[in-house]
Amino acid sequence: MTDNKHSPFATGLLQASPTQAHIADAKKQFEKQQKQQQARQTKQQKQQQTEQQIARGTKPFWWLMTMFICALVYLIPEVVFNAALTEVAGGRHSSEDDLRAVELFGRTISGVGVTLLLADLLITGRRLASVGRALAYFGLLAVIVWPSVFFGQKWLVDNFIIDAWRCFLNH
Repeated sequence: MTDNKHSPFATGLLQASPTQAHIADAKKQFEKQQKQQQARQTKQQKQQQTEQQIARGTKPFWWLMTMFICALVYLIPEVVFNAALTEVAGGRHSSEDDLRAVELFGRTISGVGVTLLLADLLITGRRLASVGRALAYFGLLAVIVWPSVFFGQKWLVDNFIIDAWRCFLNH
């Protein structure tokens, strides 16, 4: 054991027995695993609560708050549209360009409103099981509904109101 030479017995004993560093590392790993397990349990409990809400037929709180906030945000451009429509429709100096701009803005806002309405009505049950899934369904619904409302309104108004009125006036 002199000159920093360890005996084979002492070297094997030192390597086989746990040292303070090994004990500290094992303790850190154990604590890390406990935290991960607690995080998994918490996530599972939240998921179970959401599934219980869905089974009862109620929507999760986060979805209700999201729809509420979206409705409040939607009301701002809706009020602006109503003010602009009143000004353009009742104004003496309104041009066709002003009317066209208000029409496009109104159809855009209308598409957003119908999308929000249908999202709240159609996205239910298992579709609300996770935030990602619900947002994916919301996005899919928006991609289908918004253009349908935007262009469908134009078609309906042109064909069933304007053209019908023209036919009525010509006869």
